[in-house]
Amino acid sequence: MIGEITNVFLNFNVEQQYVTIIIRLIGIVYYAEFVSFLLTEASLGNVGKMFEYIVKLYLIGYSLPMIITLFELILSVV
Repeated sequence: MIGEITNVFLNFNVEQQYVTIIIRLIGIVYYAEFVSFLLTEASLGNVGKMFEYIVKLYLIGYSLPMIITLFELILSVV
């Protein structure tokens, strides 16, 4: 399944590094939603919210190479 998704991205000339980052980000988001739901159900809603904020900061940091490349692309067009 992951190989098929990778091939689809590679057909559009997307670098392998970015495909790996996207797949990992999707996995992290699913995991974070599950853990946040469990914490909320365990009456630890505040901890769940803090966990969501930490994961959002982690996602921004992890996707930073893609964000930098996007800005470079925008600046090269303008």
